[in-house]
Amino acid sequence: MAVLGLLGAGAAAWMLVEYLLHRFVFHLDRWLPEAARFCFVIHGCHHADPDDASRSIMPLSGSVPMMGLVLLCLVSGLGVAGGLVFFGTFALSYLAYDVTHYGCHQWSLPGRLGAYIQRHHLTHHYLDGARHFGVTSPLLDRVFGTLRLDTRRG
Repeated sequence: MAVLGLLGAGAAAWMLVEYLLHRFVFHLDRWLPEAARFCFVIHGCHHADPDDASRSIMPLSGSVPMMGLVLLCLVSGLGVAGGLVFFGTFALSYLAYDVTHYGCHQWSLPGRLGAYIQRHHLTHHYLDGARHFGVTSPLLDRVFGTLRLDTRRG
């Protein structure tokens, strides 16, 4: 039962990290204009050219050290077994995020759910950059009030 809790916590933690990073770090320049260059380098270049496939996923030079630090913290806090279980789900959720984000920009995502997720994310790029920070799920946009209910242009 503890393993199931760790699996669920890892997925939920990634969803929260994804939302918070996108809203408060990648778009920090909304509140702190001095951070504009930093934000452009880590994320703004993706907004400048959302269709550029090379800007749709985090480079390994950024994601590997970040995930290594996360793993170290989790193993330190939860022990080896607990840390690895939590990290496994967290890392798979991150991988799902990267594939989903890439797909939102480079493919037509299949099915009604895929089309909804794609429309949700592209609304952030092309209609309202101050909303829709969740890429793999709109849940936290709903919870934190950043969900745009009307996703039509105009």
